[in-house]
Amino acid sequence: MLHNAELASTQRAAFECTPASPRSVSSYSLNTLPVELLILIFTFGIADNPDIAPALSLVNRQWRAIMLDLPSLWRRLHLSDANFNAQRLRDKAALWFARTRALPLDIELDTCCRDSVLPLLSYMLLGVERWRDVSYMHSRLRFSTVRDGEQPRLESLLVTLAPKKTITSDLQNTSTPPASPRPWWGGADVPMKKTFQANEERLKQIYVLGVRCLPPPEHVAAFDSVTTLVLMSSSTECDFPMHQVVPFLSAFPVLKDLELSNFNELFLVNDPEYRPDCPSLRPAVLPHLQRLSIRGICSSRCILSHLTTPSLRVLSLVHINSSSVYYDFPHPGEPGDSDDESGDFSRSPWTDHATGMGLRRLFARAAPPLRELVMDYADLRTKDFRWLFARLDHLELFHIVASDMSDKVLHALEVDSDVVVAGSAEGSEAGAQRPAILPRLTCLKLAKCQKLTGDAVVRMVSSRVRAAESGRVAAFTELITTECLQVTERDHQELQAIFPPEGRLEYAPGFED
Repeated sequence: MLHNAELASTQRAAFECTPASPRSVSSYSLNTLPVELLILIFTFGIADNPDIAPALSLVNRQWRAIMLDLPSLWRRLHLSDANFNAQRLRDKAALWFARTRALPLDIELDTCCRDSVLPLLSYMLLGVERWRDVSYMHSRLRFSTVRDGEQPRLESLLVTLAPKKTITSDLQNTSTPPASPRPWWGGADVPMKKTFQANEERLKQIYVLGVRCLPPPEHVAAFDSVTTLVLMSSSTECDFPMHQVVPFLSAFPVLKDLELSNFNELFLVNDPEYRPDCPSLRPAVLPHLQRLSIRGICSSRCILSHLTTPSLRVLSLVHINSSSVYYDFPHPGEPGDSDDESGDFSRSPWTDHATGMGLRRLFARAAPPLRELVMDYADLRTKDFRWLFARLDHLELFHIVASDMSDKVLHALEVDSDVVVAGSAEGSEAGAQRPAILPRLTCLKLAKCQKLTGDAVVRMVSSRVRAAESGRVAAFTELITTECLQVTERDHQELQAIFPPEGRLEYAPGFED
């Protein structure tokens, strides 16, 4: 709740953007009217234009007393993006929520521009538990509600993006919007009204449709209750707008699940967004994030390099390796940017490099205790696999599809009980052992990894089964090899002979295209 001084300040700010002021009307004759009649006049005036409420409270002491004593006169909040001013709109919403006290509130969203929906929505959430009727354009928003008797709060936010090659927001574009929006924009502009309290419905999820440019942090209030955020791009012109996404994420302090997805009607993976100032972009700090999913995005280095996620448990990288094109963008010259010394083959060297460098920054910054790593049509250089695996002491599940990883990567996962670390006593009965890589790995899924040989798989599994018997690593509970051309039925039979009997061992042969 705002204090008196703050209320006065926000009231003056709201008055500045009020379209009409009653100061032009002589108040002398009106002051002679009974208070009851004044209240009735105010009620009719506010019903016609709710924005005059602050102005009415500034005419004289009597009118101010009436406006402050009657919360019901403030029950309609009209938020418009005409002459958009983020601070004034935020102050206006705060003023209305303060003046209505505990009363339910009707909110009208007047959005000519799609890029204003997220800022206005963030101001509305300051009093979400008191929403009664919300009026909006059907092409902008969808509300998802439940009836579970809990306190109203927004838990999940899904935003579909339609970015253009220009990064200018449509809040700065005065041209007329297209008459027939594309399907992912939500269809025609049809006025809608959503009723909450009368139906005992609790807000749970909101869909915001067709945003061209995400708002900068200074334009939004914090989404303090949102734990799940999905940003899905549908552009056929450019890749995911990372340089808008990273600053926008700072508005979600309690986020636990984040999905970034690039999907369009042509199933295109667009060229990555390149900005020379990318290294100077301030990272988004997400202290509670546990799950991160990135799909169909070529700009993987940018997003992974600019996240601080100390609590990350699950990381999923899907279809970020679909392009084999080489982009001649200069590297920042960070540790690891040099060429891979292994010389292993790759069908997608540019994205392997980009993804690997992004993961290096992600895990070097916060060392999250990752437990599950899924890489589906996502790949790394051999040197990046080795660097990453050496830091995943908590990893339990690793699932990789369509990788060009070589036997050298699996060799790094072998646990050799005879290895003695340099510096140990040569004549000692039991020399110091090299720490095992991925000591908690129990579930391994290899699919369409055509450069891996069956011999390498058998050697790695055999070494880890022996190490598990001595307690150096966790025992395998699941091993699945699917459509790996160089892993044969004979290799599978060898694995059957050594694999823990209580575990799940599956094999499907690969076929030449």
